[in-house]
Amino acid sequence: NLYSGGNQGMMSSSEGLLLLIDPAVSDALVIDNVYGGCRMADVRPLQFDHNGEHILDENGQPLLAEDEDRRYFEGPWMHKYNGLYYLSYSTGTTHYLVYATSENPDGPFTYRGRIMEPVIGWTTHHSIVEYKGKWYLFYHDCELSNGINHRRCVKYTELKYNEDGTIQTIKPYEF
Repeated sequence: NLYSGGNQGMMSSSEGLLLLIDPAVSDALVIDNVYGGCRMADVRPLQFDHNGEHILDENGQPLLAEDEDRRYFEGPWMHKYNGLYYLSYSTGTTHYLVYATSENPDGPFTYRGRIMEPVIGWTTHHSIVEYKGKWYLFYHDCELSNGINHRRCVKYTELKYNEDGTIQTIKPYEF
């Protein structure tokens, strides 16, 4: 139940409605809600409806907020590829789009690397979908507005996996 955990990670509107910050849904047998985001300068931790653990580094230790190149900041998305769950998200201030993997949609997730180098504009929100046997990354940037953050355009590119399941890093402005 989306509301069973209280409103940690959510904000209330003036009408008393709970508002999710950057919601994402996985394809697990039981639909999981993954949400998180920042509220003002307060970086909110990633939340799982089923009390999954945080994102871990290669040594099994939780990623800390000070690790700005890998930490969760906002914009989560979860997809499943070859039986493995991929949790991708924005690092915030460093503008990377990164990912972690797990055999279970509730975690724990282990950090694996970067999906995409920074784009023009402040945020890197995205989604990943499979269509006709290929995987695609949808994202936005501010290239057409010359970097005006609130004037974003939607883009997409093919997402490619290596044989070991890692994702090939995309450099959005190199052709």
